[in-house]
Amino acid sequence: MIIESKFCSRCKTEKPVDKFYFYKGKPTTPCRKCKRAYGQERDVNYSRSEASKKWRKKNRFKIALYAYGKKAEYKSCNATVKQLEASFSGFCDACGVSEEDHGKKLHMDHDYDTGDFRGWLCPSCNHALGMCKDSVARLLALAGYLVRNQQKRE
Repeated sequence: MIIESKFCSRCKTEKPVDKFYFYKGKPTTPCRKCKRAYGQERDVNYSRSEASKKWRKKNRFKIALYAYGKKAEYKSCNATVKQLEASFSGFCDACGVSEEDHGKKLHMDHDYDTGDFRGWLCPSCNHALGMCKDSVARLLALAGYLVRNQQKRE
């Protein structure tokens, strides 16, 4: 049996099947036009509720621990929420830039092998450390490279 038309559940009209998306070989319930309109409407109206924003701000350290614990490629952080709260100063432990000046939240840094919490880093320092694979030798080599090239310019 070949279906030539289908009834749209949103606009309540019968349309040819080529006006529907297909899922597992069957036409979806709302037509393409209605499905697109619903998606755009949902995107415009979606925002976190004030209660959700307040909860996320209050439980920031719990969220950080949970997010790190979800990543399977390395050991999760051993720190507790109280330890994270106590160590948080609002400044990057590497470069000293404040969270407000950077405009983004500080990242919780920890040793991937042992799970020990090391400190709070701004996104720039965190990415730099990650790109160097936490290698002190690589970071020192990069610092030497910068010094050599700065001396050439002077």
